[in-house]
Amino acid sequence: QISQEDINKLLKFTAVPLPGASWFQLPIFAPIHFSPLKWLQSGDLPSLSDAYYTYRPTLNPLDWVPPYKMYGILVDSNNFYTFDRKYYNFKGACSYVLAQDFVDGNFSLIVNPE
Repeated sequence: QISQEDINKLLKFTAVPLPGASWFQLPIFAPIHFSPLKWLQSGDLPSLSDAYYTYRPTLNPLDWVPPYKMYGILVDSNNFYTFDRKYYNFKGACSYVLAQDFVDGNFSLIVNPE
């Protein structure tokens, strides 16, 4: 059976002097106040007409079925705007497939950054 003295001899604890205040000092956080009512009154929200014209569905039935009227932009060899209006910045040295025809495979758009 191992006694407490044997454990103390094996582990050999030593006391390291540290300032006591640093152990119990909590970080200081600044209070954050958020008021939804003041946020609504600030005018940062789009107007109802702006929201409607941004997200309204088109009335042309040809826009409801593929092929859709979309476009992507290649700014230079590293900056892309996709068909769904997302921005990507690739700084790799490999090739990227930007667009491809998956129906019969007769079209693909590939970029090779230099």
